[in-house]
Amino acid sequence: MSEQAEKDIGNDLALTTGYAVLAFAKLESLTRIYLKTLSTENLDELVSELTFIQRIKVVKKLVARLDGFDNEKEKAKNCLNKAGEFAKKRNLIAHNEWRISIDRKTRTLKKEIWRHSKPDGMKMHLDEVRLFTKDTEKFSAELEEVMQPLLDANDPFR
Repeated sequence: MSEQAEKDIGNDLALTTGYAVLAFAKLESLTRIYLKTLSTENLDELVSELTFIQRIKVVKKLVARLDGFDNEKEKAKNCLNKAGEFAKKRNLIAHNEWRISIDRKTRTLKKEIWRHSKPDGMKMHLDEVRLFTKDTEKFSAELEEVMQPLLDANDPFR
């Protein structure tokens, strides 16, 4: 493999994983907004050491405590229940090694993430990382849409 080809692959990996991490960071920032908005306490500061999944559980409890808005609360709960899957994939992307190899049958270059503790288990190809980014961006928009009525209802200035 030429030096330029190696650089191109490295740039592709860096950009693809970078976009994936940024997309998930947006989702994480939404949880902090919800913690801050749905509570009279400074929960965003108090739970900053919790994992994303643990913070989602707190947000779900805050949503459940709201008076009324049963339909909106149900939509929010259903949406928040999906959030954990994004965290698992993001962790696979951010915390595991990349393997680049040649598929001898198809004679194509394979670029994928392997979970180093279980190489026969979880892995994600570069195209799947791109799809994760798109799905995460779409999910963030969906979450914002279902949460907005609850945030508005909890706004003391309305």
